Formats: sequence, C-alpha cells, structure tokens
Amino acid sequence: MLTPQAASAWWNSEWTLRKPITVDLGPNAGAVPGMAGRAQVLVRLSAANFNFLAAKDDGSDLRIIAEDDKTPLNFHIEKFDNLFEMGLIWVDLPNAAADKPQTIWLYWGNEKATGTSNARAGYDTSQALVWHFTEPGALPLDSTGYANNAAQSTAAKVDASFIGGGIGFDGNGTVMLPATPSLAVPQGGAFTWSAWIKPGTLQPNAVIYEKEAAAGLIQSGGLAIGLDQATPFVSVDAGAGPQRIAAAA
Repeated sequence: MLTPQAASAWWNSEWTLRKPITVDLGPNAGAVPGMAGRAQVLVRLSAANFNFLAAKDDGSDLRIIAEDDKTPLNFHIEKFDNLFEMGLIWVDLPNAAADKPQTIWLYWGNEKATGTSNARAGYDTSQALVWHFTEPGALPLDSTGYANNAAQSTAAKVDASFIGGGIGFDGNGTVMLPATPSLAVPQGGAFTWSAWIKPGTLQPNAVIYEKEAAAGLIQSGGLAIGLDQATPFVSVDAGAGPQRIAAAA
C-alpha cells in the first residue's frame, strides 16, 4: 500500500508530496531467488494510491528516490493520464535484493519541475530491445539505447493491453525487427526473450517470434518461439534440422 509520509528526511523541499513504494522479491511476493541485481520495476499508479490532481498534467514533476531518500533513480514514464487517473512508471533499481524488502520513494507536487523521464538511461547494454507499444499510429519504438525500432508493422494497435498499450495479431499481421548488430546472437550464444501474450484461441504450433538464418545469428538455420496449445516451445535449427524444446509443465 502507498501511504503519505511525514516530512522527515525530505529529499527536496520543492516537492510537496511523497509516498513509499515497497519492492519485495522475497518468497511471499516476487519469489526471486538470490540477488536479483539490476532490475526494472513497474510502478502502477491509480486513483486508489496516487493524487493525480496534485501532480503536473504530464507527470513531469515525478521523481523516484532510492531507499536512502537522497539518491535519484533513473525512470521513464510509459503512460501518465491525469484525466483517467492512470500512470505506468518503469524504475531502474541498481541493486534489487531478494533477501529483504526495499523501499523507494515517489515524489511529486512541484509546479516548477521539468521532466527527467529517460528510458534509455534505465536499461543497460545487455538489454537490446524493449517495446512498450505506446506509440499511437506509429511503429513500435525501442526504449533502449540501441534504438531497435520496428522496421514495419501490420499488427493492430490495442490500447488496453496487460500493462498499457499492446498489439494484436489475427494470423496475418506481422511486426518486422531490424537486422542490427545489437540483436545478433553468435553461434553458441544465449539471449533472453519475454513477452505478455494472451491467445484468442489455443492452437497447435503457433509461432509468435521467428528469426531466419543470418550471418552472426544461428549459422545455417533459424529460431522460432511459440505456443503449442498452452505450452510454450523453442525450436532451433543449427543446420541439421530443427531441435525443439517445450517448457516443463
């Protein structure tokens, strides 16, 4: 729960309001084993936990401060709508710990403040592509410093998705990624791929992501990620035919 705090150890007197945000990766919450290290955390604001009337219309007075109540943290605003009272803020935590809850501070209430939302500062060099799908009528834009924006898209825009905007596919639409060095995976290399997906109808062998063979990726083959009914699978072809692995139940 987000609750107002007394004005002790106030980060900056020009900001009139603050609330604590507890990040809990322990067994009773996120259940992340060991030290999580650097992590991006989504803060979801609503009328139930945030006073939108006291903030600037565009959220440019928002600040996220570390647990010491002194150190500003990098963050970026995916969405801030004071009319419908909805905010989606991604916070870059330098040292997210799994052994104990961590408190960070959300400050707002400064009419003179200018925005410090910075998506590219919130991702390190190991994160090659992040799409939020918040661009109205435009191609998906990458929030990382690599600027791996979509090359083309025939997918339908979905305004109300799992968190903020999204895209929808009817079996024909596609989104094409650019062929850039930052998206290349060398032979024998590894990468992490994640997405929130809601199938309209479960079906066999539905491909969600596909990478054709290319120099610097998977030699003489390709990669596919998909759903077989409700079971995720990965298929890799390194030249001797596709090798498929399904997620454990």
